[in-house]
Amino acid sequence: MHVLTEKNVMRRKNHGKTALPEGVKNRADVDAYTIEGGICYNIRRRKTEPERVVFYLYDSEFCFPMSSGEWSYALRIMEMLNAELFVPMYPLAPEAGCEEVFRHLIPVYKNRCGKCQEEIILMGSGAGGLLALSLAQLIWAEGLPRPNQLVLLTPVLDTEFFDVKERERMEERLKKKNQLAAFQTSMDYLNRYWVKDMAGKVEYTSPIYGDFTDFTEKVTLISGTEDINNGSARLLCDKIQNTGIPVRFFEYTGKDRGFYLNRKDKTSRLLDKTLQDVLLGTKTEIINQYLAEVKRHVQWSKENPELFQDETALRYSSKHPIDIPGYKKDSRFVSITSAARMYAFDEEVKLFLRGYPNGTVVYAGCRMDAMFERVDNGRCLWYNLESPGRMTIRTMYLDRREREKNLYRAVNDIRWMDEIECERDQGILFVFRNVFSYLRTEEVGRFLETLYRKFQGCNVLFDCVARKSMGETRRKSHTEYRRTKFAMRTPELGVNDWNPAYSLIRVRQVLDPVKIKKEWPWPLRLRVRMSQKSGGRNVVLIRLGFEKYPTLADKDLWKNRMHR
Repeated sequence: MHVLTEKNVMRRKNHGKTALPEGVKNRADVDAYTIEGGICYNIRRRKTEPERVVFYLYDSEFCFPMSSGEWSYALRIMEMLNAELFVPMYPLAPEAGCEEVFRHLIPVYKNRCGKCQEEIILMGSGAGGLLALSLAQLIWAEGLPRPNQLVLLTPVLDTEFFDVKERERMEERLKKKNQLAAFQTSMDYLNRYWVKDMAGKVEYTSPIYGDFTDFTEKVTLISGTEDINNGSARLLCDKIQNTGIPVRFFEYTGKDRGFYLNRKDKTSRLLDKTLQDVLLGTKTEIINQYLAEVKRHVQWSKENPELFQDETALRYSSKHPIDIPGYKKDSRFVSITSAARMYAFDEEVKLFLRGYPNGTVVYAGCRMDAMFERVDNGRCLWYNLESPGRMTIRTMYLDRREREKNLYRAVNDIRWMDEIECERDQGILFVFRNVFSYLRTEEVGRFLETLYRKFQGCNVLFDCVARKSMGETRRKSHTEYRRTKFAMRTPELGVNDWNPAYSLIRVRQVLDPVKIKKEWPWPLRLRVRMSQKSGGRNVVLIRLGFEKYPTLADKDLWKNRMHR
């Protein structure tokens, strides 16, 4: 990202670069048009019939022509999606502000896509992401055909920063990188030459605050955790979700703006496959690695119906057969223990909701599990917490229900704790299923301490291996990374070791409800029996802090005493 000043922009700008690189002409058929006084390129793969149109707005930083690296990326998109690529060379600052840019882009879109029969994908990267989002809002207001899909790649979303808190967060990040002065200089430049007289007209300058009602059918949003616009991307995801429009949000750890342009980057290649799956509805290994869990839920439900029934997975698999190359079914023992563990978690959550019918449940590391559907009492507030990529696939698999909210963060990204909104005295339960397994006991303790400071009096539900079973678990592990590290010999003592303010409510041995059947092979019967004796895996419910919020039974008891 360049520092924008009059001197720097004039030095770097070269209008002659609006001509295509020769490599583009060698790889595809190219037509150049002059529309509204600007050059537009229509690019097609040779000897193929395109199935869709990608209207591509490149990252100009509002001032510079399209780079050769981005031309290469746009061609990759064209080939990957079997699309016709349309790239307008829109006006740039300082010669043109945002009003002139959209005065150019709206007629260009109408000319190319106004009567388009193919699927329209409006795609923008960086500054082009802001243009794409604004254009989608403006063409909808103009009554033009809306794009079928809107794709925003590490977009700039705000050039005026009406949200003071978001601006402060952004400046704090820039200060740590010693980039704050350069950022402020660039913003002053854009305010003079890009915003100009359109200050306050958010659909031109800051589309994150615009109207998202029916402006497109689907949105795909790509961001990196090191991108200074990452916070705005998360805010945009929430806003569009609240309108009911499907949002596929993928966030890549340690990546900055424009990381996808680097073909040598493994994450960039991964993103290519992800975009192909999401935009075309295909299922390569990117989608299949998540649907494998759904397939396992189907197996557990069919083999152990007395313990576990995932109706959502069963319905989905009946309508969409899940064919995963190389997939291996769980062994019968793993199927039994997995179903029993799901049963234990479901029963504990149901017990909590009986005591706190208006309580809040936070299901951390929810993966593809539809627990809310199995335990919902019709009154509780439910949060699903999962990393952005997995949560995005989850939203494609599961519809969000009333009183159910999704948080797009990894469990160890503790900023999610600030996003929980609930009435504490109504009861709050945090569910961590198979989240702590690969952490050491002291690491789990530090994590719970953070949770305790934020939500004193909350209940926490988690699973752990009994100390006696650790040897067997480790012998079956082939890598150090996958070895189970978290175990508790005596949960009550272990809980007090973390903090004397914690109290143990209940320990439930996962395999207790499993009834050994005569028709099982003798090795399976023996293994289940031995696991039951050794303790196997337990589900543990604890309270963090001395505070105890009254349950429904407590309140009824007090009422009866008052009447007496």
